Amino acid sequence: MSNRHRLRRAADIARVRRRGTRVACPYFVLFVAPGSAETTRLAVTAPRRLGTAVVRNRMRRRLRAAFQPHLTTRRPVVDMVAQARAPVSDAPWDCLGRAVAQSLARAPAAQSPSLA
Repeated sequence: MSNRHRLRRAADIARVRRRGTRVACPYFVLFVAPGSAETTRLAVTAPRRLGTAVVRNRMRRRLRAAFQPHLTTRRPVVDMVAQARAPVSDAPWDCLGRAVAQSLARAPAAQSPSLA
């Protein structure tokens, strides 16, 4: 995932978590808010209670990979924060991909104006 698609600043992540729409699924919680940049951006978080640094990093990598196909085609531009849940480390790829697509479809801020 390129740097232009990453949401990095703590203030931006806090804004999305505070003001964004929350969509939950078994693998992650997705917060979506209207974007302030020219591209859709994503931040992936994993709380310490989910395991060691190695386990949390694997969760973040899996979620980034699952979201990557959706970042370049998103209209309208949004900022997203995905907070990992424990089952994401063992989830099959097809289930994880389906969960990402369903969560994006359920988030009102992520839907295109023609569909809303």
